[in-house]
Amino acid sequence: LITVSNHVADLERLRQELGVGKMTLVAHSMGAFLALSYLEQFPQHVAGLVLLSPGVPLKPVEDKQLLAEQKAAANALFDRPDIEAEKKRAGVDHPPLSDKQKIDEWRIRYASANLFYVNKWRELRGGMAFYNPRAASDASKSMPKAYDFVGILRSRSCPTSVIVGDHDIADMGARVIRAQIAGVPQVELTVIKNAGHASWVDQPDAFRRAIGRALTLCR
Repeated sequence: LITVSNHVADLERLRQELGVGKMTLVAHSMGAFLALSYLEQFPQHVAGLVLLSPGVPLKPVEDKQLLAEQKAAANALFDRPDIEAEKKRAGVDHPPLSDKQKIDEWRIRYASANLFYVNKWRELRGGMAFYNPRAASDASKSMPKAYDFVGILRSRSCPTSVIVGDHDIADMGARVIRAQIAGVPQVELTVIKNAGHASWVDQPDAFRRAIGRALTLCR
């Protein structure tokens, strides 16, 4: 039952149950794919979109050189000296580890992929207990191989804001999203300096300003 199309249907049923005519959808990471898929099917019910660090490009990237550079830059996040230093400070750098320590070590590694400031790892909510890899795998398998949300945004003319960190593992330097939305009307990009995939943790003040403006544009 876990597919992108079923998620879209669930979102529409939720809208109907709440009695909302038009929604402003705020979506993070792979949630952006869901929000854009919903816009494609139900444009009449979308007042605007706020996409936070989209987990995949708005359309598949064919530039192999760019993909290789992005992958190398993303992998470099895991090799930062900050990570081992933080593990040492937390006392989880050498086994054997207790169950609590194993979770803390996992959270630091998780922060290395999602944060610019790894030392803020305790501020990341969720973790192993809230992640189901099988559900993620099933949803991923249902994603279409060919899609073009850039074309959808052009044709639907929906106020859209994209907020990303400049060290977002999904799009380092915002190179892909910047190129894909160039010239697309009613789409605004905000790149937050020294921020990762969870930019509200790295730069809460800058994020607050960015999302405040984004929500204003959707009114």
